[in-house]
Amino acid sequence: MLLVIYTERMEECREFYGALGIRFEREQHGHGPQHHTAVLPDGTVFELYPATAGRPIDRRSITRCTATRRSSTGQFTVRATSDHP
Repeated sequence: MLLVIYTERMEECREFYGALGIRFEREQHGHGPQHHTAVLPDGTVFELYPATAGRPIDRRSITRCTATRRSSTGQFTVRATSDHP
């Protein structure tokens, strides 16, 4: 599985997900943009790419994102909500 997030805040996103235990490597393929890539324990490839005119972000998509850590297992739950339909 591949999960890609396009963002105008690359470093803030890398730091946020890093605080959840996700370790990213900086990559660049050919003349493409620099981005961050991590492989999650289940094999999912998680990438953070810079938003561009060709790949814009919709600021209405996620209005609030919170993460909680279960002390008994160390697992995180990430919850994203939107105020828009």
